[in-house]
Amino acid sequence: MSQLDTQDLQHKETDLKSLQQEAQDIRRSAQRAVQCSGDSFRDMAFLLDKTCSEVEQQIWSHQETQLSQVQELQDEVQQDMNELRKGISELDTLEHAEFLQLTQKTVRIHTGLRHKFEEVTPVVSALRDKLQLTLEEGLANVSQALGPDEVLPAPDEPSTREEFLKYSSEITLDPNTTSKYLSLSDGNRKATVMGVEQNYPDHPDRFTYWDQVLSRESLTGRCYWEVERSGHWVRIAVSYRDIQREGNSREKKSETQSAATASCSL
Repeated sequence: MSQLDTQDLQHKETDLKSLQQEAQDIRRSAQRAVQCSGDSFRDMAFLLDKTCSEVEQQIWSHQETQLSQVQELQDEVQQDMNELRKGISELDTLEHAEFLQLTQKTVRIHTGLRHKFEEVTPVVSALRDKLQLTLEEGLANVSQALGPDEVLPAPDEPSTREEFLKYSSEITLDPNTTSKYLSLSDGNRKATVMGVEQNYPDHPDRFTYWDQVLSRESLTGRCYWEVERSGHWVRIAVSYRDIQREGNSREKKSETQSAATASCSL
């Protein structure tokens, strides 16, 4: 493994640790937010239950007060009725003024007490609507505080040679794919266009028409390599390994960079 590969691996390990720490921090922060919001909502639920109990207690207490007043009136009316019955039976002996005084007691009856309870419903309904509006506004504020889901920024694109070299790959050429008009040298790292066929054995991977050769290594992920050329013509491509070997068709299985004409070495 080259020094650049070692440095690249160290960079990747550092990035991986940073992402793992970021994921752990996200989980912890989310858990704290869930716990705090849960506590707050439980407090609000407790306050709602407490307020509901207090309102109910006020209603029941008011009911007892009103029923007590009604009972007093009932007792008073009942007493008046008893006195009237007694007065009727003694009508012959009562003076006219005394009878009028007795009958006038029956007009002091209170009405409309139940309307006080009917006024509670719209008040509580208005409170409910106001609370609902407050909760909706609060939920919108929570969503705004969280903001949109953000994707972690991708690593910066390399722009200098030093940055590109972090992704450098050592490439050798595969002699089994070499056209018979190419000559390999320098440990299969150099290819030269020849004017005559080279003595290569037949192989199913060999290019038979185009003067082409594939690399031995497969490239995955982000890769960088440099090519030195001499002469007047070169074409470099990123290709699938199953590109057609025979015939002169041009498959759309490669992306090509070309330069000049005539024979050259790379």
